[in-house]
Amino acid sequence: MDCYDWSTSRQQARDPEEFSLNQVTDVLWTLTERCNLDCAYCCVIPRAPDLRFDPSRRQVDRILRQLRTLRGLQSIVLSGGEAVLSPHIEHVLSQLSTLMLCTYVITNGSTIHSKQKALFQRFQPRTMVSIDSLEECENAITRGPDRLVTATDTLRWLLDAGICTIVIIVLTRHNAGSICKTILGLYDIGVRNILIQQLHCTSRAMSASYLEMLPTHAQIDSLSKFLALLRQERDD
Repeated sequence: MDCYDWSTSRQQARDPEEFSLNQVTDVLWTLTERCNLDCAYCCVIPRAPDLRFDPSRRQVDRILRQLRTLRGLQSIVLSGGEAVLSPHIEHVLSQLSTLMLCTYVITNGSTIHSKQKALFQRFQPRTMVSIDSLEECENAITRGPDRLVTATDTLRWLLDAGICTIVIIVLTRHNAGSICKTILGLYDIGVRNILIQQLHCTSRAMSASYLEMLPTHAQIDSLSKFLALLRQERDD
C-alpha cells in the first residue's frame, strides 16, 4: 500500500506548473500483500510470508476518503498480492461503486470461488486475469504448477457472466515461442482484450533472473510481426 501522505492534497500549489493531486486520473492500489502464488518475476511482494501486509479497515477507509478528494480521478486498479484475498475487497468494491469510477481488479484467477463470484456479479469490475501461456509446461515456469486449469476456468466463468475481462500475459523467454498460439487460443475462448506486459527489473537483486527471463530480440520481432498480421485479419 502506498505510504504517500495525501494530506498535501489540501495545500494549494504555488507554482501553476507544480504537480497537483487533482491532475491524477488513474490510481493503482495495492490492496494487500497476501498472495497464494510466488511468480518467478514478481518484485512487489516480500518473499517472507510473515512480512506480507494487510492494511487495517481504518487505513482502507482513510484511503477511500482520500480518493474522493481527487476530482480528476477516472479509474482505479485494485492489485496486490492477490487483491481478491484482501479481507476488505467487498467493502472497497462497494465504496468504489458509489464513485462511478472505472474499477479494475487484477487476479491470478485461482482464488475466485462462490463468494467472490457473487461479488464480481454484483459490482461488475473490469477483471484482469494473469495467464502466461495456455501450455501448462510454460505457464508453470513463471506462475507455478497446476495453476493454469483454475485460471482458465475462472476466465471462462467471467466471460460467460458478461464481465469485461482482460488477460495479462507477462512476456518472457519461456513463453515467447508459443505466445502467438496462446493469443489465438484465448481468442477462441472469447477473449478480446489482451495486455502483453513487459518484465520489470526494479533492483540489482532482480537483475540476474531478469536477464534469464528476458525475451530475445528475435522473439520480440516475431511477435510484433504476428500482432500486425492479426490486427489486419481480425478487427475485434
